[in-house]
Amino acid sequence: MNDHDKRQLESMRHQIEVFREGAIELAWLISSLESLRHALQEVPQCWVDQLWSKWGVLEEIYSLSIVREQPLSPSDTREIGRVVEDIDAMVLSLLSTPSTSEG
Repeated sequence: MNDHDKRQLESMRHQIEVFREGAIELAWLISSLESLRHALQEVPQCWVDQLWSKWGVLEEIYSLSIVREQPLSPSDTREIGRVVEDIDAMVLSLLSTPSTSEG
């Protein structure tokens, strides 16, 4: 993995951490993850697709709450927590993968 991608992934983990702490809202996390995902350069496409699928769940839950003009329900909040945990585990797993590039 190149240094650029490593920084993007570490930034994803940081955004997740501050979301868990309540320092940023779901909309900011969604936006940050989207921007960081677009900045990735050499991450396996299957990993990106899986991340994008999880990201889509967050986006859908948030969008529905906006359209309905209602706060997130307890079940929405639980689902968000589960998806955020999944994304964090994915990022951590990718960061833990030994690099195959020389340098």
